[in-house]
Amino acid sequence: AEVSMCLQEPHMHNDPECNERHAKIWNLGQEGEEFEKVNDTFMFNAMWVIWCTSSTVGYGDLTPTTHSGRVVAGITAFVGVCSAALLTAAFSSVLTWSSEEISAMLILQRESARRSLQNLAASYLIKWYRRSREHRRHKTLDLEAGAKALAR
Repeated sequence: AEVSMCLQEPHMHNDPECNERHAKIWNLGQEGEEFEKVNDTFMFNAMWVIWCTSSTVGYGDLTPTTHSGRVVAGITAFVGVCSAALLTAAFSSVLTWSSEEISAMLILQRESARRSLQNLAASYLIKWYRRSREHRRHKTLDLEAGAKALAR
């Protein structure tokens, strides 16, 4: 539905821009197809544009112009939207976990956390042991060096 201000009654004769060719004629594509602009302000046409937009069907290359054609296209769009909704609901119910599956997942996560904690504790103990051993070795070397210094 095209609504051009040049085709509205107060602007039709007063605005100099409205007298130019591009204000009255559409030129589409390189083939030079020309169409005269027409104000299409009927309520049913506006409702048709709203339905096409809200149903996400779009306008397409071919559009119904009669009321019966629009009824058929509207019913088809409604069935398409309902089919998409049912498909989405079916996938959603299949992908939703049951309480048993959630419990099993929590048990697996708890077990994984326990093993991770054991590995972290083991690595901490290994680091602590190596550090204390190095500390003792340096302490022994320091004592030997001190004893040698005293002996001189």
